[in-house]
Amino acid sequence: MNHIHETVFETVVTPDIAQDPHAIWDSINSRFASVSLNNKGRVWLRFMRYEYSGNLNDFIGDIRKLLHEIRLLQLGVPDNILSFSILAKLSEDMYNIVDNIIMNEVICENPAAVLSKLQEMVYLGNSQKKKKITKQVPKSSEEEPRPP
Repeated sequence: MNHIHETVFETVVTPDIAQDPHAIWDSINSRFASVSLNNKGRVWLRFMRYEYSGNLNDFIGDIRKLLHEIRLLQLGVPDNILSFSILAKLSEDMYNIVDNIIMNEVICENPAAVLSKLQEMVYLGNSQKKKKITKQVPKSSEEEPRPP
């Protein structure tokens, strides 16, 4: 099979089912279907191993996708644990923001609210950058001296 990695193939296609397409399909589903324990573990580990790279906007998008997968799989992780796990991934320079967020119980009980609060920080940072750029742009050409 050219469509799956050899290791995966060997895991799902055992000699006793190699000639039975339905058995192969059942083997694939039992190992990789979204409700399988294997897939739940894979998604949870991907969430736990995710590291903040310094770009808050990318972080928020990636965590939203991971939370969506966690919800689909119904892992049963309490929302406040998800919220604290998200905040724990942020770097030390974000600790003031983290401290402010964890002071608000309502936000901590909802991972989506945590991400919304972090998104506010992205918007705030972008608007501050725009203000700095606007101040650095020279005034209109009418104020510049004209050559004789």
